[in-house]
Amino acid sequence: MKHSEGTFELTKAECKALAAFASRDLRHHICAVFFVPQNAKAVATDGYTLAEVTADKPHDSDAFTVPLDTFEQAAKLLRGKESRLSVSLEDGAAVLADGKGGEIKCIPL
Repeated sequence: MKHSEGTFELTKAECKALAAFASRDLRHHICAVFFVPQNAKAVATDGYTLAEVTADKPHDSDAFTVPLDTFEQAAKLLRGKESRLSVSLEDGAAVLADGKGGEIKCIPL
């Protein structure tokens, strides 16, 4: 994962790993992927196991949570192993983009 200026760039494999560990549970607060720019980390949990993807460059911006359904939709935009999903917080909305014109915006949890 790459991280710069509050934007995370995840590979297709990293997206799959985070989505696999995010819960499909009645506890909606854990049915998501949590992005922490201050620590350059993205995390997901199923309530028992924690999946964490770490980048090398922290950034001082607000942490945010992307609902699992939205994250999975955005990950489906990726084509090929070298594709990257860009995730950032812009004007209070989480923006997930594939770098080729595909973009999904959502209100973070």
